[in-house]
Amino acid sequence: MFLAGGVVGVTLIIAGVLQTTLEKRIPEQEPARQAQSAPKPPPSAAMPPSAATENPSTIQRRIAAPPNPTEQQQPLRRISSVELKANAAGHFVAQVDVNGRQFSMLVDTGATMLTLSHDDARKAAIPVTSTDFKHSVNTAAGPLKVARVKVGRVGVGPLMGRDLEALVLPAGTGNTSLLGMNYLRSLSSYEVKADKMIMRN
Repeated sequence: MFLAGGVVGVTLIIAGVLQTTLEKRIPEQEPARQAQSAPKPPPSAAMPPSAATENPSTIQRRIAAPPNPTEQQQPLRRISSVELKANAAGHFVAQVDVNGRQFSMLVDTGATMLTLSHDDARKAAIPVTSTDFKHSVNTAAGPLKVARVKVGRVGVGPLMGRDLEALVLPAGTGNTSLLGMNYLRSLSSYEVKADKMIMRN
């Protein structure tokens, strides 16, 4: 009897020790198990707030939208040209718009500046007085006193020059106005081929 009772007592003591040991180990393992079983955050949680909340259709439209053509290249400039045919004397005569009035003018590459007869300047409403004729120029007929003015608009067809300097001849010294080099230099190019002159903007 004593032996049996002793065995039972020893068994109960061993069982108590095992239970105490297990109770100590289980709490230590629970945090690790909880960390392993914790759900992973959805992919959207790692994205910036704006991307996570943006409508997918908006993203698709933004990707598929064509680039702005103005950012790729500037519109090409439209080129205009005027062709003059030489007259019987081999000269080129153009119909020239001077401040809204039309005049026949001789294209003269030997003239440094646009030159207007006294009558043409008056018709184009360019004011000159007798005291303005104080600038000396050399002509085929000798030295001459001319007035120096600025013309707001000078054009041959669509080829328009603006704010060009011009010389005005005194009355009685000629009725021919000259389209000089300062106008031709305002163009992008001009050339003479046989009996034709081509001017371009």
